[in-house]
Amino acid sequence: MLEFDPHVLDEKAVPPPEEFSKRAHVKSLDEYHKMYERAERDPEGFWGEQSELLDWFVPPTKVLEWNLPHAKWFSDGKLNVSHNCLDRHLAKNGNKPALIWEGEDGANLQFTYTELHERVCRFANALLLYLPNLLHLISIPAEQRLAFDSRSRRQQSHQSQRQHRLPATGFANQPKRLASIDVERHLVHRPHPTSGGRQFHGQFAHFQ
Repeated sequence: MLEFDPHVLDEKAVPPPEEFSKRAHVKSLDEYHKMYERAERDPEGFWGEQSELLDWFVPPTKVLEWNLPHAKWFSDGKLNVSHNCLDRHLAKNGNKPALIWEGEDGANLQFTYTELHERVCRFANALLLYLPNLLHLISIPAEQRLAFDSRSRRQQSHQSQRQHRLPATGFANQPKRLASIDVERHLVHRPHPTSGGRQFHGQFAHFQ
C-alpha cells in the first residue's frame, strides 16, 4: 500500500473544467462558502430546505428539537434510505453509474442504478430468509455460556441443591444434517412449530 505524502497538501489546487462546474450542484467554492455561512446562521431554515430534496413517506413537520445535550432532526418524518439512494433514480437514471469502485491494483467495478438495485434487493431477500436462523445459532452458545456460569456459581456456593437449566432454543432447515452436543445431559427434541425442523433445548448445536 502506498504511503500518504504530506507534501501533496502543499501542491497547487487544480480547478475543475468549466463544463463540469456548470453541471455541478455546487458550482464554485464561493457558492459553497455562502451555503456554509447560511447554514451556520439559520440551521433549521437551511436544513429544512435541504430535506425537500429527499423522498419522504411521511414529510416532517419539525426540523430540529434541541434539548441540550440531545438533538433530534426531522423526528416526525419517515423515509427509507435505500429508496432515496436507489429506487427514486431508476426511472430517469437507471442506466447511469451508481457505484464505481477502483482498487489499488487497478481493478475496477461499476454498477448502474438498475444493477445495484437488483443486487440490493436480492441481498435483502437473503437476509430475510436466513438472518433469523443465524441469530438462533448465535444465541445457542451464548445461552449455554450463561448456563455454564450459573452452574459454576451454584457449585461454589453450595447453598442450594435444586437443579436449574437455562434453555437454549434453535432450529435448522436441514435437521438430518444437524449434530448436537448435549452439554446438560438433558436433551429434548420436538418439531419446531413453524420451521419444520427440529427444536433443541439445553444443548449446543452445530452443523457438519
